[in-house]
Amino acid sequence: MSDTDSTTEQRARTPVLSCSNLHRYLGEGEGRVHVLRGVSLEIEPRRAYAVEGPSGCGKSTLLYSLGLLDRPDAGEVRLGGVELSRASDDERSRVRASALGFVFQFHFLLPEFSALENLMLPMYRKGGLNESRMRDRATYLLDRVGLADKADRLASRLSGGEQQRVAVARALANAPSVVLADEPTGNLDGANAERVANLLVELARESDHAVIMVTHNPDIAARCDVRLTLSEGGLAVAPVVG
Repeated sequence: MSDTDSTTEQRARTPVLSCSNLHRYLGEGEGRVHVLRGVSLEIEPRRAYAVEGPSGCGKSTLLYSLGLLDRPDAGEVRLGGVELSRASDDERSRVRASALGFVFQFHFLLPEFSALENLMLPMYRKGGLNESRMRDRATYLLDRVGLADKADRLASRLSGGEQQRVAVARALANAPSVVLADEPTGNLDGANAERVANLLVELARESDHAVIMVTHNPDIAARCDVRLTLSEGGLAVAPVVG
């Protein structure tokens, strides 16, 4: 193995996102629930991770903690080696915009904007690219999700499956280190659910980012590289597939 190959392999195995001894409580008084109980996890680039478990076990809570949308009560979250669980709200917002992408069960596209414009909005918020380069990147991403021919169509005129594929492309707009997807196929029929799930997995394996996907669908989880199961606040990691 050459020095270049060795460096590339080492970089691919370096965790891009991690958490250590994560604890999270929800509710107050007698209704307070210890949802996450000392969860530790390392996320490597170019891999897709499925998060499974029964309803109410804390899958979304874990995802939101990793995505800096929620603060843990104890423990650390590191992105690129930088501890962020106690960072300021402004810093966490900046990191979310620049290094994280999100796909939710509902696509949250702006219906009065075209597919292309919906992809360009996160780039405007982040800054750093001129109008021409933003348009070029948005066009490229729409092509990656098979919707280049729908670039100028209003989001409200797209099918449900098409809207969610635009949402996947939008999550990649700012070249994030990690894409976090919370039940991204929950509102889709079987064929479109499979297409969106496959798209998320394939894009992770072909690029330098990782995907963490909460799902109740075992068939979709089986397409991922690593299966994580939450149960009673703890985490079990299944062997890498393949």
